[in-house]
Amino acid sequence: MKRLLTATMVSVSLVLTACGGGGNGSGSVSTGGTYFTHDQLAAEFVRRVNTDVAGYSLTLVKSDTLQYNWVVVHDNVYGTDDAYYIGAYSVGMDLSNYLAANSYQFYYNLIWDPSTNIYTDPVTFTQFSIAQESTANLETVQAASQDAVLAHVAKSLRDTYGMSAEKSVDVANVAYQLRTAPKGSITNADVDSLSTSLFGSSVSEIQEAMKSGNKAALDEKMKQAASVTGMGIENTQRLLNDLSK
Repeated sequence: MKRLLTATMVSVSLVLTACGGGGNGSGSVSTGGTYFTHDQLAAEFVRRVNTDVAGYSLTLVKSDTLQYNWVVVHDNVYGTDDAYYIGAYSVGMDLSNYLAANSYQFYYNLIWDPSTNIYTDPVTFTQFSIAQESTANLETVQAASQDAVLAHVAKSLRDTYGMSAEKSVDVANVAYQLRTAPKGSITNADVDSLSTSLFGSSVSEIQEAMKSGNKAALDEKMKQAASVTGMGIENTQRLLNDLSK
């Protein structure tokens, strides 16, 4: 079943629970003695998914992307732009098995920035699509795409949980910082400090209240978060319930 992740929930959960390489897909793959270029393999992958797997209707959007061995497709059933990993695909494979085995490497609900022609995953902030620009210009268009994703995440937080405009921007930016920081560079103390400024309580305090079953303490944390974020008690409870799923 297609994994439909929302930018809102994963971005917030990155804050509460925080503790591939670039290049295009050029080259060739040999299958049974027949060589397929990356573009040919991408087209064949999409064709076979549409033919062999029930419930799929994909259109190939980008065969060469900023991520090696990924392609961008449009899902005509869900109306979303997604990125599929085809690095382990060989012509003749059972597509149902391939999709199931590699689903953890797929990105769904990409956000397309028409001004840069870059597709960005709102969950991991991974960017797809090759911009035919100089290095300096590429940095500019990637920054513009990042801004578009952060604006989308902030809007989702406001629309879904009634978070205040100012706080939704803060949460979106912190989620991005945590997700893109070098591995091991952010400590638990850093996360606690950030979560306290965003939600009025640290991650450690919230987790302790949830694990201990201390309803009074958890209610107090929710009241603090409701006040700081402008969400209200009901939306705060809904957010915590969503995060626990």
